[in-house]
Amino acid sequence: MSSFRIGGIMKQRYLIFDLDNTLYPKESGLLKQIDRQIDGFIKRTLKVPETEVSKLRRYYWKNYGTTLGGMVACHNINPLDYIKEAYNVDVAAFLKPDPYLSEILSKLDLKKAVFSNSPLEYVEEVLEVLKIRSFFEKIYDIQFCNYLGKPNQSSYFKVLSDLGIEGKDCLLLDDTPANVIGGEKAGITSILYGDAPADGIKWRIYNYAELPGIITKIQAQTA
Repeated sequence: MSSFRIGGIMKQRYLIFDLDNTLYPKESGLLKQIDRQIDGFIKRTLKVPETEVSKLRRYYWKNYGTTLGGMVACHNINPLDYIKEAYNVDVAAFLKPDPYLSEILSKLDLKKAVFSNSPLEYVEEVLEVLKIRSFFEKIYDIQFCNYLGKPNQSSYFKVLSDLGIEGKDCLLLDDTPANVIGGEKAGITSILYGDAPADGIKWRIYNYAELPGIITKIQAQTA
């Protein structure tokens, strides 16, 4: 596998990755476990029946982008309490080192960053367990984005500003259609990862074997 250059010039400078269900497989069950703990936090904190939790989370997602953002805005909760409970998980019980992903990342001739709606300590732990931490120059978490996160537009522009680039200077890989659409709105060429139903999304891959090829196609079209 070789690294990628179109005409010897890289059109994009950064490749920005989502974390959960993107840099590790959703089949691991890690995000499902975190979701169960979020549900428990909502139930206890807001004193609502279990049957109401999913409805509340859909409302938060639709109106605030994330469950945490919605709970902070609507109920003035301490976000650190949410993070402490939701992400109290043994990552190593769900994930293991991924040498194939490591090989793919090592061959991509782009600077790399992680942009996640999860908290920094958890993101760092996941990357360390996967043994891919060294590939990423920057990590942007939910706290960096003032607990708004993707797909809130201010979060994308905050990341771009910190990197010192414009949307056209990077690519985004994310498993959530709303986040991919949000990236496109921010001027970032965005790729959907996985099989989530989605309309109006131009670029999609189903596994990391396809990533080098789609980068080549994108760069050929934007060169």
